[in-house]
Parts: sequence; structure tokens; C-alpha cells
Amino acid sequence: ALAALEKSPTRSTITGQLEGMLKSFSPYVDEPLKSVFKNINLVKPVLKKVLETNADTAAMIRTMITLVDIDAKSENGKKIATEATATLRLRIAPQDSLDYIVGHIQKVVGEDIEVTTEDVSLPPRISDHNTESFRYIESTIKKVYPHVGVAPFVLNAFTDSRFFARICPEVYRFGAFSLDNERFDSVHNANERMPVKDYLKAIDFYAEFLKNLK
Repeated sequence: ALAALEKSPTRSTITGQLEGMLKSFSPYVDEPLKSVFKNINLVKPVLKKVLETNADTAAMIRTMITLVDIDAKSENGKKIATEATATLRLRIAPQDSLDYIVGHIQKVVGEDIEVTTEDVSLPPRISDHNTESFRYIESTIKKVYPHVGVAPFVLNAFTDSRFFARICPEVYRFGAFSLDNERFDSVHNANERMPVKDYLKAIDFYAEFLKNLK
């Protein structure tokens, strides 16, 4: 059942937010990517195939299912276990529902296996990036980091921002820190670190953000 599930990923979707992000990248990339990002509607099927080949980019277009635990014990340790359980972690994409994901898993593993859920936290509504609030964040970024581009992005991580989403229609998950690949990989891992100069630069951003907030 688990092998079948690994071979049967959930549906993939290029959302409006992802499309907006890629189009925002177009001024900063060379051909042929520039033409691809500018004309996403013409190349969506091919683009999906490319994004599906990498775990990081696949997480941008579909719900990710990760096996985290398997438990199977026999009564006396001598016979093959007659029952087993597997625990899966779901990172639900905003365009998917819990019913769809559970239905997908049940269909793949078969009716002889019981599928249940626990500790469910659904993804919050996606905030519109065509707003005055987003433009204010963008202008602040440009003041502190004038050399970088700004693009919308769907953060598919579990953060406390979901609590704010209950009371505010516009919640933007952004940290004003400069991270290269090495530093990004260290987040929540051993030797997590940040250069002092980058930490101080982030303080400059938040000071600028609060100073001009209306």
C-alpha cells in the first residue's frame, strides 16, 4: 500500500499565486526561462512536468505526503504481524481539501486498509498580493534591499501565522533575512546560524516598515 502511494502522487496545480511569482521572476532570468515565465499559460503542461521532478518545486504545486512512522508487532515476537499501522504527514496545498486528500489515499491503498486523520490543521486562505498592503511590503523591501526582486509566493510550511488568518484577510509570511542555500538548509537543524551583518540588516527592514506604517 505504501509503495503504491509513493507511486501515486496527488494532483498538481499551477495556482495563480505561483503563476504570479514566476511572472515576477521574468525580469531577472535569461532566455529561455524569461519567455517561459512570461507565457506560462502556453507551457503549463510542460512546466508541471518539470516542477514535479524536484521535491522542493513539487511542493509548490501539490499536497505532499511523507511517511514518518511504521509500527507492526506480532503477539510473541515469533510470528509475522497480522496488523500494521503507518503514520503519514500531510502538507496540504491551499488548492486541496482534506476530503480530497483522504479520498485519494483511500483509493490508492484500497478498502482493506482503514484511513483515519488526527491533529488536522488546514491551510489558511491565500492572501491577495494585488493589494496596498503587499505593495507597502514591496516598497519597504526595495528601500532596504534595493538589489532584490519581489514576488508573491505560497509558503507551504506550518507557521503561527495561521492564527492571524482567522482575524485578518491579509496575512503575509515574510522574514527580512538574507539566506543562501547553506544557511537556508541550516534552519531548524544543527548549527543553525546567521551572520551578524544580515541580522542587523533585518532590523533595518523592520524599523523602516514600522516607521512608515499608516
